[in-house]
Amino acid sequence: MQTFLVTRALLPNLRLAAKSHGIATVAQVSSFLDSLGCNTSETEQFFGHAYAYATSKATLNVVTRLLSVGLRDSNIVFVTLNPGYVDTDMNDHKGTSSPPESAESIVNIVTNLSMKDTGSSITPASSSETSSCRA
Repeated sequence: MQTFLVTRALLPNLRLAAKSHGIATVAQVSSFLDSLGCNTSETEQFFGHAYAYATSKATLNVVTRLLSVGLRDSNIVFVTLNPGYVDTDMNDHKGTSSPPESAESIVNIVTNLSMKDTGSSITPASSSETSSCRA
């Protein structure tokens, strides 16, 4: 809900940016745990019962999609990004990509977005996540 409130508060600035530059972007960072298909006994063994985390990421995806539909004529692109299994404290540094690699991939994606991408949930090609995990 906080993401929605912050985005709503920033809408005047986002509209101004879209008017000045032709497009503005809101890119939200999600997770593979946002997916019903990824919450399995295997992920539960590693992440435990990530109820709040997984629920917040699924909600983030819905809110982002709703914003993309409701503001489709605004020239503001709304997407969620799943950076993949990044090597961080959260996973005891067992990730398959480094934070700098993940950040570079995200920057490359965000700088090339267009209105055709609005409402999408994007996983970088460099991520080791498999599409079979997406419900």
